[in-house]
Amino acid sequence: MLRGGGDTKFLMKADILFLWLASIPLGALVGLVFHGPAWLTMLCLRVDFVIKSVWCVSRLLSGKWIREVSRE
Repeated sequence: MLRGGGDTKFLMKADILFLWLASIPLGALVGLVFHGPAWLTMLCLRVDFVIKSVWCVSRLLSGKWIREVSRE
């Protein structure tokens, strides 16, 4: 919904931020350092969806994502 409203820069920043600062380091830590089971490593690699959801829902509720669409 946010992408359709024109807020693509915000979502690009959210995708990059949470992927490289939360998901990949946590997955590497659990899988390669602590030798955790595969299900726990996959769970850690998907943790960015939970964090991103909370952040993006707050953006959605604020209404700042709505952009004017130009007709050209």
